[in-house]
Amino acid sequence: MSLKEKAITGVFWSFTGRIFTLTFEFVVGIILTRMLSPGEFGLIGMVTIFLILSETLMNSGFSQALIRMPVCAEKDFETAFTFNIGISIFLIIILYISAPYVAGFYQNTQLTSIVQVLGAGLIFNAFSFVQRTRLTRDLDFKSLNKISVFSTIGSGSMALFFAFQGYGVWSLVIKTLSRDFLQTLLLMLKSRWIPKIKFYKNLLQSSSDSVQK
Repeated sequence: MSLKEKAITGVFWSFTGRIFTLTFEFVVGIILTRMLSPGEFGLIGMVTIFLILSETLMNSGFSQALIRMPVCAEKDFETAFTFNIGISIFLIIILYISAPYVAGFYQNTQLTSIVQVLGAGLIFNAFSFVQRTRLTRDLDFKSLNKISVFSTIGSGSMALFFAFQGYGVWSLVIKTLSRDFLQTLLLMLKSRWIPKIKFYKNLLQSSSDSVQK
């Protein structure tokens, strides 16, 4: 398949996959709003900002740097993987320690365990970082969107199941964690790239230069 054909196919799968996931998420969201209170949704909303900030720090632009590099060796992927794992562990510890203070700020003790559990889920994104980047470099948007669809269906179904069982806000926590776990598992199975903990400082510097350009 030529580069042009890959690009056209990628646009098609990105569009259809996005439409499906948004529609499914909307339907699941409507059902969950009938089962959960606004306050329970609000608890997740309070935590989301910390998770988004953590994921931004964790990626640090290296995904785009690897995608833009003309040629990527295994050392590049290994360095990026090791860096992300290290940063994710650091952020998980920070979120775990700061969780009681976040709960105190919002005056809701339940937030302590929610922040700590969702924070631990950052490790999933760290493990799937390289696999997602490799598929993007290969313009394999078909696989990426299939993985997104399957993980959305799986996590949404689990959220509905636990909501019906009366788990309340924890059904939303399970929804987030199960989505990240399923995406990581499917990405690892599709990419078949075996993670290795290796770090090459000079390659990290090269990636940083690519980000700045």
